Amino acid sequence: MPDSFENSFQGSKQNRYFPLLLAAAIFFMSLAITYVLWNGAQSVAKRNLQTEFDFRVQEMTDVIVHRMAAYEQVLLGTRGFFTSSERVTRAEFSSYVSSLQLEELFPGIQGVALSELIPKAKLNRHIALMRKQGFPEYTVNPYGDREVYTAITVIEPFNEMNRRAFGFDMFSEPTRRDAMERARDTGNAALSGKVTLVQEGDEQAQPGFLMYVPVYKNGASVNSVELRRANIISWVYAPFRMHDFMEGLGGTRSPDVQLSIYDGESFSPEACIYGCGRLGFNSSLFKTIANVDIAGHAWTMDFVSTPEFQKRMQSERPQFIAVSGTGLSMLLALLVWLLATRRNRAYALAHEMTRQLKESEFRWKYALEGAGDGVWDWNRKQNTARVSKRWKQMLGYEDHDIEDELEVWGKLVHPEEVRHVEEKWNCFVEGKDQVLSTEFRMRCKDGSWKWIHSRGAAVNRDEKGRVMRAIGTHADITARKDAERLELERTRALNEARDSLRHAQKLEAVGKLTGGVAHDFNNVLQIISGNIQLLQFLLSGNKEVEKRLQNMLGAVDRGSKLSSQLLAFARRQPLQPAVVNLYAVIQNMDDLLHRALGASIQLQVKACEGLWNTFVDPSQLENVILNLVINARDAMPEGGTLLIKLENTELKNKFANLPQEVAAGDYVLLCICDTGTGMSPEVLEQVFEPFFTTKPAGEGTGLGLSMAYGFVKQSGGHIQIESEVGKGTLIRIYLPRSLQEAMPRPALKTEPAAGGRETILVVEDDLDVQTTVIGMLKILGYHVLAAENGDRALEIIKSNPGIDLLFSDVVMPGALSAPELAKQARQIQPHIAVLFTSGYTRNALVSGGRLEEGVQLLSKPYTHTQLAQRIRQVLSQQDRQNLGKKTAMS
Repeated sequence: MPDSFENSFQGSKQNRYFPLLLAAAIFFMSLAITYVLWNGAQSVAKRNLQTEFDFRVQEMTDVIVHRMAAYEQVLLGTRGFFTSSERVTRAEFSSYVSSLQLEELFPGIQGVALSELIPKAKLNRHIALMRKQGFPEYTVNPYGDREVYTAITVIEPFNEMNRRAFGFDMFSEPTRRDAMERARDTGNAALSGKVTLVQEGDEQAQPGFLMYVPVYKNGASVNSVELRRANIISWVYAPFRMHDFMEGLGGTRSPDVQLSIYDGESFSPEACIYGCGRLGFNSSLFKTIANVDIAGHAWTMDFVSTPEFQKRMQSERPQFIAVSGTGLSMLLALLVWLLATRRNRAYALAHEMTRQLKESEFRWKYALEGAGDGVWDWNRKQNTARVSKRWKQMLGYEDHDIEDELEVWGKLVHPEEVRHVEEKWNCFVEGKDQVLSTEFRMRCKDGSWKWIHSRGAAVNRDEKGRVMRAIGTHADITARKDAERLELERTRALNEARDSLRHAQKLEAVGKLTGGVAHDFNNVLQIISGNIQLLQFLLSGNKEVEKRLQNMLGAVDRGSKLSSQLLAFARRQPLQPAVVNLYAVIQNMDDLLHRALGASIQLQVKACEGLWNTFVDPSQLENVILNLVINARDAMPEGGTLLIKLENTELKNKFANLPQEVAAGDYVLLCICDTGTGMSPEVLEQVFEPFFTTKPAGEGTGLGLSMAYGFVKQSGGHIQIESEVGKGTLIRIYLPRSLQEAMPRPALKTEPAAGGRETILVVEDDLDVQTTVIGMLKILGYHVLAAENGDRALEIIKSNPGIDLLFSDVVMPGALSAPELAKQARQIQPHIAVLFTSGYTRNALVSGGRLEEGVQLLSKPYTHTQLAQRIRQVLSQQDRQNLGKKTAMS
């Protein structure tokens, strides 16, 4: 014992108040420590609640931003729908909006509409045109003289509420006009400020806002503000009711946070658009303000916590610390007072009690902070790791199932996390980390796994800073981990669905455009091609003219291939599938593939034993393979190796590398792998886009991979592409397995390019195409009758019983379709042969993308030789059928 303390204690021996003063000092010191612990517990509870509040605020903000982004995609898709066609009827637009399922999938949106820009000089003409369309009382309102007008001319759903907005001039109202001009000048979506919707009635009106997307003239340049202002023709927009928009947004924990939204940055009552009738709680413990920019317009969101949320801060932990600390302080003071009369014993007892007090207080802190969790106590000297009963119960063990040894922990930790846990533990016990905090899985008694959050701190350390004793807690965080995993899966699924929606909208727009282009473009090509071939007959012998005419036919052929590739990408080409074996297809193409690759590239073909069959159009498949091989050749200018590999594969329900639309099942896998230059990730993202190419100008259309993508998807399969710069490219094509036997491809019977004396009825609504076809048939010697539609053709069939062939376009005006015309024609003249022709069938003769059985189709544009051969083929086939019927009857 030090001399100074000995002297001090001896001097105080005579003071009868010394024991009382010492006890009081110990009591107040213990109370001070108790207060520190109590205050710390309060701070921890408040920090935890603050973290939860911040998370809820961020979550609600993200949901609002994501919801508005989804609504912007709806308007962009609607703009694509309008610009993909020269004229969209009201019925088509109504069907399109119905397919969006606005009420079920997009809360708050009242409809989707088009507002047209009307110069003052054209106002009366516009009103007259709208009234002719079946709206006799239509007018542009509000009435007044203005330099320029706008009018809502199309809105769906066209219900009672939305009819109030029909014909409304939104340029007449400053807030709406500001957003419309902003959308016009930027070319992007623009959100308006707070408005009262025209659709609102007198009762239950809600604050509202509108989102606009500009629509410019097709093909017009919009590279500057001046050009965008000059070429604007209309706006696609959507009106929103704010309370409907926010419905269900807060989720199951919405009572925790109250949200008020203000238009712009002002907090005035006039700027409030949501949560206006519920003033913020003055006693709210947590508050925050978030500013978000949505489509170029600012919203200010005021978040405050609710009393229900703040009740969670109330905990028994601080009260327990206060009561137990006070009681212990009184007990300790009493013991000191009783023992203070005997110097040596009192001194030793006070010293020991002080040490134990500090140690006990440290244990209490972690034990109490881990209330409801498991507690552990590790001692390096004793080589023990004692755990609480709750620690064992958390994993389903009984008290006697686990020994007090650290090695027991290692046996229960998941094998994948053992190394991580060991590293964290070693850093802690060796003094590199001041506290222990790590998450890992532990095996329960029933064999299942639970996620554990282990926290700990050192009770004391040696002179080197190493932990000699530590106390900590184990918390079960399995529910939190499961929630994080589900949220990750939900976010991934949402992103995939959003990507699929964007792709489907783009594909639908391209398909709609392609159909119209294919029909009209192929008709034009047929007129050009037919007249060139007629000129070849008339001007034969003039080599210079014949050469130029042949060049023109080559250009027509290139245009025809371009149209065919567009239809393939849009999955709208009529397929003629058959059960084939891919190895047999590759073998048949062997010479063609070697010629395409050249001598500098080595071709290798590998196929597994027992390769399954598949049901595809063999001709289109050969085109796809040839296009991919040519792409591989171009990627290997210095030579290399091309591997074509065929194998059977089974795709599971949750195949990791395939999108959700790929069905599980058996597939035949076709792999095409080259050792070429490869592609960067930026290029790889666009390879399936139509007209995208990395080749120099004039060396590719950019439709090869697009055509392959469309064909594989139309055949029920899937295509993947992997590539790395300098290492080559791998393309995988999955085609559904067919259980049927492969049928040998029938040998092509080439009919002579000769004519005949039969009578042919040509049904074609395009008079230029009709005139050209009649000229080609007359040169072949046929007797030709003509009709411009199905009704007229039926009259001719009834009055001319000797017609041998009905040669009809598929897409024609009138009530009588081409298939129905053929059906009635065969009822009137059972012997008649039928040959259809079209540049695009619009699903009139196809089912599931495949040409219906028994249908004969000659695709436009066709040559004189193809026409002659196909007519002889169809007539010969019909003669055989007629002969068979006569034989059966006799």
